[in-house]
Amino acid sequence: MPARTLSAKNVFRVNPGYHINLIRSPLRHGGDLHDHEGFSELVWVRKGPMQHSINGARHRQGRGCLTYIREHDVHAIGGGSFEMVNVAFPTAHLERLGRFVGDTAWVRGIVERTGPVSVSVPPGGVAAIEEALERLFACYASAGGGPVFARFLLTAFLLLAERGGVQTASAELPAWLARTLAWIETRLGEDLRVRDVFAAAGKSDAHVSRSFRKHLGLSPSGYLNERRLEKSRLLLTQTNYAIVEICYRVGFNNLSYFYRLFKDRYGTTPRQHRRLRAAAGLGLGT
Repeated sequence: MPARTLSAKNVFRVNPGYHINLIRSPLRHGGDLHDHEGFSELVWVRKGPMQHSINGARHRQGRGCLTYIREHDVHAIGGGSFEMVNVAFPTAHLERLGRFVGDTAWVRGIVERTGPVSVSVPPGGVAAIEEALERLFACYASAGGGPVFARFLLTAFLLLAERGGVQTASAELPAWLARTLAWIETRLGEDLRVRDVFAAAGKSDAHVSRSFRKHLGLSPSGYLNERRLEKSRLLLTQTNYAIVEICYRVGFNNLSYFYRLFKDRYGTTPRQHRRLRAAAGLGLGT
């Protein structure tokens, strides 16, 4: 069946700034394939699993999955037992977001990704999204809520910007590896090297590397960088430490290297990250 095109003029009848809708399974009319004209969508899964078809590929999405649907994306919600919130908005809002951030390339970098623009949001981010959605629902019928929507959009795109990270650890994490990870946490601020991790683990270098990749999805050096970046992200939002001080506090000894890794991981520089998180109200654990 060919996809149909939904037009903005038929969507924004109550509130010209955004349209918000709570959808639960089973769907009364099924999920028809469609794309958009003049507007985009953010799809938030509250309860899953949910089957989401995007550009011909089927994705199984669970609670905490956030997906940005561009105008040209052909998508449909399908089977599963789910509850989701759909937020549609004029695509022009993204230009305003770029101006506010002061970096339109940052917004384009998210929008123009190859494949679905989707992320599994960590628990703290889930709470921030849920709080923002409740405010959007409260403002919707009054045709107001411009600042509330702007904050929600910024929050969503900050979360979408994050890439990679440590995969969920295996439930059968070897005891020696659990001890090694705990040892790493107590020494992140030191000049910790991969050879030190190998020595602390008490296993062969090859076995340690294989185990890190199997259970954590990263090499030992990648894991060290990831934990340092995560610690630096928390310090940026929870303290007033200078960025250079944060860099050295978490164990990096090269500021430009820290900046490059941070932007690759979170989609913003440390300075932008601190400012935007403060504007979005994102704090501990997000």
